[in-house]
Amino acid sequence: MLPPALFARGQFSGAVAVGALLNTGFHGLLAPLYFPRVHGYGTVRAGFALLPAVGLVALGSGPAGRVTARTGPRLPVVVGLLVGAAGLACRTLAGPGTPCPALVAPPAAAGFGTSFTMPAATAAALEAAPAALGGASAVLNAARQTGSAVGVAVFGTLIARDTPAHAPGVRAAAAVGACAFLLGAALAARLLAGRGERRAAPRPRRPG
Repeated sequence: MLPPALFARGQFSGAVAVGALLNTGFHGLLAPLYFPRVHGYGTVRAGFALLPAVGLVALGSGPAGRVTARTGPRLPVVVGLLVGAAGLACRTLAGPGTPCPALVAPPAAAGFGTSFTMPAATAAALEAAPAALGGASAVLNAARQTGSAVGVAVFGTLIARDTPAHAPGVRAAAAVGACAFLLGAALAARLLAGRGERRAAPRPRRPG
């Protein structure tokens, strides 16, 4: 369905992998389920608890574009994924007695990290894809949607047998999500371009 030449540049393949891992890991927050299941929040209170995360998602994309223009995509992708991984990792430490401000911080960090990462990853994919082939944006979006589907399936399975008093599945989902973000950061550091760099396609070898 896709020309192999589209993946000839490591930066394009790396950006696509980052998109998939980003969407997979983000679902590890299980934000709509976490507050009611673990802390007994009602619908309205849970919604207010998620407002800081939504606000930071809205604010993160603008700075990400400016940083990408100055430094290249590598730095904002790596920083965003590390911030998101820290938020997910903190979620694994929270329990029923954790105060509300400490509960709000992890999804806020993950939301900001996600919004800070995605514009730079998109720019990296579009910059690296061969112009004559097209379809780079579609491939990236398909990878992200696939990551979302995998995240929902995996994390939903992890929490299926949780009880309100004990939620090991919720914490396991956050840990797996953090690992997905960290893997994405490692790939970005290896494959995406920094300031002044260009990830060129490998030159074909001449026969003989």
